[in-house]
Amino acid sequence: MLYYYGYLNKIRSSRKLEAECIRNVELWWLLHQLIPGYHTIVDFRKDNAAAFKNAFKVFEAFLKGEDLLGGETLGVDGIKIQARNNKKNNFNEAKFAKTLAYIETKTAEYLQDVDTCDAQEDKQAIELKKRDVAKKLEELKERKEYYGSLQKVMFKSGEKQISMSDPESRSLQLKYGITDVCYNVQAVADRKSKTITPARREQYLLLMVKNTKK
Repeated sequence: MLYYYGYLNKIRSSRKLEAECIRNVELWWLLHQLIPGYHTIVDFRKDNAAAFKNAFKVFEAFLKGEDLLGGETLGVDGIKIQARNNKKNNFNEAKFAKTLAYIETKTAEYLQDVDTCDAQEDKQAIELKKRDVAKKLEELKERKEYYGSLQKVMFKSGEKQISMSDPESRSLQLKYGITDVCYNVQAVADRKSKTITPARREQYLLLMVKNTKK
């Protein structure tokens, strides 16, 4: 039931589904107040892939039984569905370069602070400042190593982007020049009822061939 709810409300992320289970009264009723964690949601979907395919087959049979599928003309278009991953956790080569350059700049600033401290007379203040600077330098070093490792993963994969959560999501341009991290989902609608159908790729291709021959 939770996955049907996610499908109808365009919620693909397991973390978002978990959040809906906590806050949404409608889901409290549907799930009898069960609140599965996002790991449970992911694992259940992964372990029951065959059952999900059968569920969509049953749904398709239901649509046919209700005479909602004409099966002659289908419309296909891309729908951008927002991912759990946000812009801060999506990287490309330009963003990596900008982030690493920022870290280098901040590192230089902290080192300059140390030189400034050495020129002061208050030894206690100097010691405290140096400890603070040393801690921040260590944090910057860890961040630089982290982003460097992500950059290597991206280059090795051959992809131009990398997302930290929902790894298949990408930064895509929406309307009016706005960009967001999304999935570009291909949706199929039947002309007869305008219903979004669970038509499989091979069905769509066969229908294209059939209509071409007419």
